[in-house]
Amino acid sequence: MILTGDPPIEIALKRSARARRLSLRVSRLDGRVTLSLPKRVPVEEALAFAQEKEHWIRKHLEQQPKTEKVQIGGQVVFEGRLLKIVPETTRRVRAEQDALVVPDQPARTAAQIRAFLKVAARDRLQAASDHYASAVGCPYARLTLRDTRSRWGSCT
Repeated sequence: MILTGDPPIEIALKRSARARRLSLRVSRLDGRVTLSLPKRVPVEEALAFAQEKEHWIRKHLEQQPKTEKVQIGGQVVFEGRLLKIVPETTRRVRAEQDALVVPDQPARTAAQIRAFLKVAARDRLQAASDHYASAVGCPYARLTLRDTRSRWGSCT
């Protein structure tokens, strides 16, 4: 469903057997707007509700942090430094003085940088875990990195 205006806002409708009332959410992760509605509520009623709450939706979308696309020529923060993303004929992503050198494959740049950053984070976490485990004399069994966006309130 599209909420007209400037700019138009796309709203995903989500029917739920468990929903008791209409519920609007603006994702802090990507700015997606979701309207959950009980099974028996007509779509017209949901549309009217969204139009009634348009000011609230727009206010929350404006509060979203501006995101920058990860692409060749852009910049990314790595180890506290702002590095320019530079293409080169190479097979691997690597950090240099003031640049993050990536293979010259623009369609895959974001995925390659994401993978590079995950490996770098894992290496740093493993080194810190090894250090602190030996300092307290208690080894750890394994190290796991996960995307926990959908595991709110979960603890292991």
